[in-house]
Amino acid sequence: MSTISMVLAFLLLGSLLLGGLQQQLDSRFGRAANESAAIKAFNASLSAQALAQYRRWQFTPQWQCQPLPEVGGRACVRQTETHVLVASQGAQENVMPITLWRWAQADGETLRFIPRGWSDFCPLAEIKQCQLP
Repeated sequence: MSTISMVLAFLLLGSLLLGGLQQQLDSRFGRAANESAAIKAFNASLSAQALAQYRRWQFTPQWQCQPLPEVGGRACVRQTETHVLVASQGAQENVMPITLWRWAQADGETLRFIPRGWSDFCPLAEIKQCQLP
């Protein structure tokens, strides 16, 4: 009788340990999937910004956006007093779109990025001006 109860106790302890390990693995896999999706969204945004250079734009003080399905994102431009602000977004399922900001100059109907023109946030003064359509 004591041998059977000892075996049952080991089986119960083993199943509890395996259940806890499974919960930890599920949690880590979920975080890894979220991080992977965020990296893909960032890369899509970066690719959208690179493709924006080769698109034709009409530079106005209002945001203009073009979808870029080949990279899974879109690019938007807005003319300011001195430069053109470029915003690009890459989106993945279950991840907020990642927006990259960069200053450029109008070169005819295309863009020419300014060296060191990156911005970590929207550089416009009012938050309303930063909202993309």
